[in-house]
Amino acid sequence: SGKTFTYGGLAAGTELLIPQYTYLAANGLNLNPEYKANRPPMPAALKSQIPLIREAASAFGWELIQHEDFEADGVGEVGSLACGDQMRVGIKVVDGKIKDLRWLTYGCASAIASTSMMSEMAIGMELGEAYELKPEAIMAELGGLPDHKFHCSVLGDKALRAAIDDYLEKNGMDNPYKSRVATVVCECMGITDQRIEELVKEDKITDFASLQAETGAGTVCGRCKGRLSDLLEELLHIYGKH
Repeated sequence: SGKTFTYGGLAAGTELLIPQYTYLAANGLNLNPEYKANRPPMPAALKSQIPLIREAASAFGWELIQHEDFEADGVGEVGSLACGDQMRVGIKVVDGKIKDLRWLTYGCASAIASTSMMSEMAIGMELGEAYELKPEAIMAELGGLPDHKFHCSVLGDKALRAAIDDYLEKNGMDNPYKSRVATVVCECMGITDQRIEELVKEDKITDFASLQAETGAGTVCGRCKGRLSDLLEELLHIYGKH
């Protein structure tokens, strides 16, 4: 009790409750192809330990499932290691529906749980339905999250939308979904949250002054300034632009 075994970097503390599922994934979305094409071969000392990892998993009764290579039709990435959470989502699309979805998340348990739940909900959805998946719906399926962890579910739905955007762009298709989910945050200038998010991602908005200069938002009646400020702070945090 309380011991830890390690094989080639795999460690599990036996003092923890045995989880229902233990999952170790690699190359799920074919990340960093340039690095992988030029990286040195696996050291023989490490390669020789792979059978030991399998033996250790078997000893704990963990089933090993090998997935086929997954070539995503669309990939979306949001967040930044600078803010602590980063998510990448890959989707396989067949007949306008999400046939399969793979994801990688770097972050806290809430971020990982949110992305996992989002993937369960999105598979089988039509693209338009998936595009409109709300963070509140993800949280509800999870049974709730602490208030300070709400942004974790926001990242999940944004990564999914980014993957759908990527799929449509790659296939030369119009995107009729963006306008459905956009919310007007400055009525005087007709500026939406989607527009501000795009400009933040393009590094055209870095602070409130550049937001006003780029969009004119908050320069007429000024009643939206508080809302704009909160939205900007959230987006700068999500995309690590601080």
